[in-house]
Amino acid sequence: MGGALLEGLELCEPCSLFAKRTYPQVIPFFNGRGGLRARILRGGTIRTGDAVTIGSQVHSGAEEK
Repeated sequence: MGGALLEGLELCEPCSLFAKRTYPQVIPFFNGRGGLRARILRGGTIRTGDAVTIGSQVHSGAEEK
């Protein structure tokens, strides 16, 4: 991702802490869209719009809409 190298570990679904810090009503919207927990293997700068490479595949953030 960008100039960093990350290893995806597990999906991160929204939790009660997220609900406490925002509003409980947002939880249904974020189900299935929570994100991914990752291990940083090599640090680097990540900017909005940077390409994401998965294995040998490259995915641009602009493609997801």
